[in-house]
Amino acid sequence: MVSKDQSIARETQGCVGELIYSEEKKEKIKMTENETSYQVTLVVTFNEGGQMMPEYKEYSEKTTEIVKRNGGTPNKPFFIEKNAGNGSTPNAVFSIDFPSKEAAEKTFFSEEYKSLIPTREVAIKEKLILFPM
Repeated sequence: MVSKDQSIARETQGCVGELIYSEEKKEKIKMTENETSYQVTLVVTFNEGGQMMPEYKEYSEKTTEIVKRNGGTPNKPFFIEKNAGNGSTPNAVFSIDFPSKEAAEKTFFSEEYKSLIPTREVAIKEKLILFPM
C-alpha cells in the first residue's frame, strides 16, 4: 500500500504545472460555482523526459500567463499512474476554469498560444485540449 505522502510525492515529482498551481493557489480567491461556467480539460502525454525539459517549463509558464489574461484559473493537475480502460495511458490531465466558452476559445485559438506549439511539441508527444458541449 502506498502512503498518502508517497502518493503526493509521486504526483508532484518534477512537475512545473504543480509549481504553477501552488503559486496560483496562494493568489487565487476561490471562485463560486456561479462564477465558474466553463471548464476545459487538457490530456497530456509527454515525450521521454519531457516533463523535465526547459521547453515544457517555458510552454507551461507562457500558457499560464495567457490563461490568466483571459480570466482562466488552472486547477490542480492529475498525474496518471495506470489506465484500467482501453487505449494508451496519458501522463497527466489538467483542467482550467474559464468565465465563458468564449474566453477559453480566445485562449487556445489565439495567435499567441499557437506560437507556443513548436515549443510544446519538444516536450509533449500528444496533447488533447477538450472543449465540452
